[in-house]
Amino acid sequence: MQPKIVNSQRTRAQTRGSWYLVPALLSLLLLSPARAADLSGGAGLLLAPTADYVGRGSYAFGITTVDEHYRPYYKEPHATVLHYYHIGLSGGIDVTMGITNFDGRLFAQKFGSERPLGSTAAGTPAGGWNIDRSLSARLLLLRQGRHSPSLALGMRDITGTSNFGANYLVASYRFPKPVWDANATPPGIGVHLGIGTNRLHGLFGGIDYWPTSRLGVMAETVDGRVHAGLRWRATRQFQIQPSLMGLRWLGGGIAYAHRM
Repeated sequence: MQPKIVNSQRTRAQTRGSWYLVPALLSLLLLSPARAADLSGGAGLLLAPTADYVGRGSYAFGITTVDEHYRPYYKEPHATVLHYYHIGLSGGIDVTMGITNFDGRLFAQKFGSERPLGSTAAGTPAGGWNIDRSLSARLLLLRQGRHSPSLALGMRDITGTSNFGANYLVASYRFPKPVWDANATPPGIGVHLGIGTNRLHGLFGGIDYWPTSRLGVMAETVDGRVHAGLRWRATRQFQIQPSLMGLRWLGGGIAYAHRM
């Protein structure tokens, strides 16, 4: 009987000891800085990409919604909901993998043959899924210098239907100092200007102002339309981005961002 009593006491002690790790883990979650992606799942403002630095191991996953007027999927009469994972790799490369629900719903749903064939690229005579998969990548060509901006080259929705596709070149400059921390935006102003194709046709650009490291205000113009929004860090990892698309339709997203 004595060994059983000893083992029981040891188990209870180990259980009590494991609970002591909980405050430590929570403190790590609350103290580690992070930066979320834009509404397209990459480094940017709302729909406009930027040339901000994304370090190796920095990652974010989240969900965004944009009205069909500003992120349409063919002729579908619904907002699009993007589920994404964004990660910074070595060599100045960051990649976004996304799944977009073109019925304006979370996750994925299967539809049958009653849906008109040809209404979406995913349609078949037997039906299909109301999602579109995408892969995007960006290469940071130059980091910001004392008198020179950072410069990035990117491609959106490289594979599949490329419905959300775009190629672009963008420059960014931050005052009073560049973003050297891959997971934090210091207080200040960022100015961004680029040129692109398809969904980013022609010139695009924007500005973001961070009065504190936890709250940013941003405005941009993409394809001749003006959008505005906020980015609020509720915690160092959990971020909320309410947006006013075209200055008339509500959109936005939520994200969890961290660093490996």
